[in-house]
Amino acid sequence: MRGIYVLVTAVAAAGLACGDSGSNTGGGSNVGGEGVGGGSPSGGGPSGGGTPSGCEGVLGSLDSCSVCVETNCCPDLDACVGDENCNGCLTGDGDYCPDSLFESLDACVNANCMSECTASNECNPVNNEGCFSDEACDLADAFTCFPAPHDVPLCEDCGAANGPWCSPGSTCVPEVNLCGRYCCADTDCGTGVCNFDVYHDPNVGVCTVQLGIAPVCDAPAVSPSGGTCGDF
Repeated sequence: MRGIYVLVTAVAAAGLACGDSGSNTGGGSNVGGEGVGGGSPSGGGPSGGGTPSGCEGVLGSLDSCSVCVETNCCPDLDACVGDENCNGCLTGDGDYCPDSLFESLDACVNANCMSECTASNECNPVNNEGCFSDEACDLADAFTCFPAPHDVPLCEDCGAANGPWCSPGSTCVPEVNLCGRYCCADTDCGTGVCNFDVYHDPNVGVCTVQLGIAPVCDAPAVSPSGGTCGDF
């Protein structure tokens, strides 16, 4: 998956949490109990193009995606990890995602760190191409083939982490925990719309009702678009 969801996966895996011990005296956020100084280095900014001191180490990783985000999106990152719900979105525990601060960070990541934060997809989630017949293409840090079981029908209860898992061509829609059809365009969605905000992917969406995030239940079993979207 593109953009911030690669970052979300890395942050969740690192088990970071924000605000458990408040903010340090430097004004920065306190992530996972480890103070992160918020003051600027002398001269008012990072020297030599390095990471601003207020964000260095916030994401707990030296991978290229984390370093890019800490360097280029420090104000948005600092605001997000300092807000309980936005930080929850970043670690996978938010009550309402998209959150406005999370959306702002997402936009910065997509604008400045797309190449660094883009994982390689191994399959097409809309038509399941790239997977064996007993596998389902769904989202991890990128679109990946998962082994059975994955037999929950459209609009039925599911669980993204521990199952039950959705049938091929579908995903467990966050917040509502119901199976929704992957899509490339509105034509894939029956009476619904192809909602690209569910996973913040500009190419691959999920079929939802016109207003809201609930999956639409009359999306055709075979995508009219043929899955011709994204980089697969």
